[in-house]
Amino acid sequence: MKQRFSGYVRKPFSKAELFRELSQFLPRHESEALPSGESVAEPNGAPRPPSPMLLAELRRLCVEEWPGLRDSLAVNETKAFAARLQSLSQQWTCPVLGTYAMAVTRAADHYSVVDLETHLSEFSALVERLERDTDA
Repeated sequence: MKQRFSGYVRKPFSKAELFRELSQFLPRHESEALPSGESVAEPNGAPRPPSPMLLAELRRLCVEEWPGLRDSLAVNETKAFAARLQSLSQQWTCPVLGTYAMAVTRAADHYSVVDLETHLSEFSALVERLERDTDA
């Protein structure tokens, strides 16, 4: 098989395995790293912790929606998830969430499976970081 084809997956396979194999043949786009130290700031420049209501919604998404997206890499559902995050970032003035949502959207728009998988895997760490900002 390896000599006759450029790639293959063995049955049964997951969507993630299929996407990983396909990503070898799709055009690559530069991965955009998320800013690790970005935080919400007050007008005077002091960091402002995220809203408890925003954190509650992010925790809900982390438990209810994110695991399925992370495991399936479904592009349309991921775009809807990123749009929801973008809306939350605007509603609660959370630039780091907006930056993350844009990175996820861009990866989904370009069918950049490797970047999509990377960004989706980072969501729970982002939520934890925002929670630590609240505790600080």
